[in-house]
Amino acid sequence: MPSQRRAAAADLQALFVSDCTIEFTNINGHRYDGHAGIMELFGETLAGAVAWMAHYFCNPVIEIEDDRASAYWLLYAASTPRTDPKAPPKITYGRYQDSYRRTPTRWAQTELRVSNETPATANPFVRAQP
Repeated sequence: MPSQRRAAAADLQALFVSDCTIEFTNINGHRYDGHAGIMELFGETLAGAVAWMAHYFCNPVIEIEDDRASAYWLLYAASTPRTDPKAPPKITYGRYQDSYRRTPTRWAQTELRVSNETPATANPFVRAQP
């Protein structure tokens, strides 16, 4: 792995505690655990499926209690698939629900859950909601 990519991976992992959980179950049916799961999701799964993506987070609601915090965000994302990078962007609407823990050196994410609220008929890349 080139040094720049290794540094980026370390920076990404530093945002999360080592026993973190990322729930993408209604996006791709998977849950990702720990730093290895982070690298699988961002370094392999998304990197292999998406040619371009922009995320916009808005209307944050952040609550802090002692050494714990939670955040709730609205999500608007646009992306193009790696299989057809010249395709018009597909739009995704949803919510992020995050949990954080204060460590001795920083706040770190313990949980990231994505709720995709895009109608399946509007976006062929979105897994249909039950």
